[in-house]
Amino acid sequence: MGELLSELNWLAAIVGGIAYFMIGWLWYGPLFGKAWMKEKGIEEHPESPEPIIFLYSLILQTIAAISLGLFIVALGVSSAIEGLYIGLAAGAGFVLTTVGVNGIYNDMSLKLFAIDGGYHLVGFAAAGLIIGLW
Repeated sequence: MGELLSELNWLAAIVGGIAYFMIGWLWYGPLFGKAWMKEKGIEEHPESPEPIIFLYSLILQTIAAISLGLFIVALGVSSAIEGLYIGLAAGAGFVLTTVGVNGIYNDMSLKLFAIDGGYHLVGFAAAGLIIGLW
């Protein structure tokens, strides 16, 4: 494990986490914000969440990107396209399935699953692309 940690490009992983976070701003804002709020039953203009929630999200998404980076290093990935593929595989295989299982037990609509799951799939793909590129 120590070898993986020393081979990981930490800057790339952190930038991947930041990219994942920034995609969320677009995803839940101009791209799918209204549809997401409708599916969640949230009023059109809810109160703004506490700013700390964004810091927590950034930290967790950076941890996810670092974990993805460890997979990328372990698999010997050496290009952006390979990083993208690993990001898509991890996003689909680990995250979409987890979101789906949670959705089954929480009566999540298919549309909400597509919005939430799609966000994580795209976030993992972007992080993988960035880590593979560097």
